[in-house]
Amino acid sequence: MAQTSVIATTTRKTKRFIDVLRVLASNGFETFVDNSKLIAAVEGGWSRLNHKIQPEHDPLPLAVRLRVVCEELGTTFVKLGQVLSTRPDLIPEEMANEFKKLQNDMPKVPFSEIESRLNEAYPDGHAKIFSAVDQQAVAAASIAQVHRATLVNGKPVVIKVVRPGVENVIKGDLDILRDLARLAERHFDHLGFRPTEVVEEFARHLEIELDLIHEARATERLSRYFEDDPTVAFPKVHWQATTKTILALEEIQGIQLSQLEPDQLTAVQRQIACKTTTRAVFRMCLEFGYFHADPHPGNLFFTKDQTMVFIDCGMTGMVETRTRYLLGEFVRGVIDSDLERTVRVALEITDADPGLSKDRRFRQEIWEMIGRCDTSTLDGLDFTALLSHFFEVLRHYQIHCPSDLVYLIKALMTIEGVVEEIDPQFDLVATARPLLTRLFAQHYGWSGIKERFLHNAGAYGELIENAPHEVRDMLQQWRRRNYAIELRHDGIRELRQAVVKTGQFVAMALILSAMLLSSAVLMHIEADQAEKGIFTTMGWITLSLCFFYSIMMAAGAWHRRDRS
Repeated sequence: MAQTSVIATTTRKTKRFIDVLRVLASNGFETFVDNSKLIAAVEGGWSRLNHKIQPEHDPLPLAVRLRVVCEELGTTFVKLGQVLSTRPDLIPEEMANEFKKLQNDMPKVPFSEIESRLNEAYPDGHAKIFSAVDQQAVAAASIAQVHRATLVNGKPVVIKVVRPGVENVIKGDLDILRDLARLAERHFDHLGFRPTEVVEEFARHLEIELDLIHEARATERLSRYFEDDPTVAFPKVHWQATTKTILALEEIQGIQLSQLEPDQLTAVQRQIACKTTTRAVFRMCLEFGYFHADPHPGNLFFTKDQTMVFIDCGMTGMVETRTRYLLGEFVRGVIDSDLERTVRVALEITDADPGLSKDRRFRQEIWEMIGRCDTSTLDGLDFTALLSHFFEVLRHYQIHCPSDLVYLIKALMTIEGVVEEIDPQFDLVATARPLLTRLFAQHYGWSGIKERFLHNAGAYGELIENAPHEVRDMLQQWRRRNYAIELRHDGIRELRQAVVKTGQFVAMALILSAMLLSSAVLMHIEADQAEKGIFTTMGWITLSLCFFYSIMMAAGAWHRRDRS
């Protein structure tokens, strides 16, 4: 049975591999498929794909062709494109913008398959949990499908169901993506990003998204943060109906911002919606350090009581306090046109090589980024433009931006686009300014300094308390001459071994030279005599030993080379 399962899995993977090659070839990647020897792995070659290599006539841009490939390959590849559209630090901007066109609407799975998934999730059957489940799907995304349902207690809910079999599809596709990423790095020199790094980041993202328990916990956590704010809400989680593959949430009644019509909200309501959304996202990012990382219009509902409800909390970000302060210091450096501070923080926040701070070209690009902003106050700062320029510099120097910072910046950039779409006249900076000012004050103000000092007071006290004992121990060791200075040098052992081997070879060469010279002298003594004596015999013996010794040395050197 196990062997049959392995064969079936291998067969499915092979078929999927052929599908991937066919789609790549039909979208202008024939040269890549041919040069990378991928086609050699398919029995029958191009004829098996029913495709011939065609000369490229006016090919579409690379970004467009990659987007079409994702659409044709479905689920995993569509999700990959959507994730990459949020990572302008990993891929060029034109690719990120093209991937934003990928739609989340996927063909709906028949309800019979959804029902099988429900029965798998609940041991006693879904009838024990739901009194009714609407067979018509509300939405169908690449990973999950959404249906309305009613709990046995009569409460209406929406249930998010992971598509049946999607785990195996994703697992197989990820294996293929890893192979393609390695080949792409080998055959394309100027992609502007590292494909293997992108695939591993994507794999981590999918692992989290496939576990709906994570989304349920994230929803509740964010809800707790806003318990004191009646204008911001998150759907209630019904844990009795929630599993790893099923998420049951309160159904939200309101206007989905992605479906907002021009006359549905008044000018005042639009201002309220923008202000509430902006304040909520900035509080999550800068105050709580745990935030909804994908606050696009499809995940926002505006209710009749003017509450903004965030849904789909599967993608969240977490950023530590120090990173938030560094981001604030980065913004302050740009506003103050402080090149030294901006360069230092840019390298520190991305964990880049500090040596870049002395690179004249890098400093020049940072200075140009500051000049493009051309503002001395928060009021005139264009967040989107600043962050776009920052990502351009990072890509140019192949500096990897940490995921936590990317998601934070992405959330801020997304919400700026949302409020601009709802109300182009809305002043986002005016709403965000108090939160940014508070962030600066917490770090640079007297209250911030005092708070950090009190927080570290215990460590300072322990250091002062232990200092006399440490000094006494050092003095005692000094008096007893019980001290030593240890010098370490990485690689010194290898250097010593190399020197020893070199000395051995030199010694052997000198011995061989002496033996050759001795044999020549011995044979020369009786060179004029017709009858050779003992000196000639000793000369030949010495020469034979020299020849034998040379062979032994050569064999030993060859053996050591093979072992290394």
